[in-house]
Amino acid sequence: MTRFMHETRPNPLFMREMRNMIEHPRRDAFVKVSDFQISPSMELVPPSIEVVTINAAPRSGSLESFMVQVTDELVSIGEMLMVLLCGANANSFYGFPLVVVELPPSHRPTRNPHQRFSWGIEMNGEVRPLG
Repeated sequence: MTRFMHETRPNPLFMREMRNMIEHPRRDAFVKVSDFQISPSMELVPPSIEVVTINAAPRSGSLESFMVQVTDELVSIGEMLMVLLCGANANSFYGFPLVVVELPPSHRPTRNPHQRFSWGIEMNGEVRPLG
């Protein structure tokens, strides 16, 4: 758990700092979001974001790709945190060690193909998913 938090810590801290820069902008740390614009060549330019921080060069890019990255990262961190907590609190199941396993894509339920993890038991040195 400590290693997980150490590895994922920079991303949530950056997101929190971005929120602070949006709500409390400073001259040396701010977030600038641009709406749709029309370029001089009459092309539609999609929304963009520019992040200016104290210790790094300004970063800019498409707002859409930035939001996809942030959403994916938050989902991944939340998912892995739940997996670690479930695995840490798993008890034995009729004498077999209960663990959390990642399901291969071919074994994911058809009703929920995004389900990546499930309970599993360790039998004869192999981990087998339950269900």
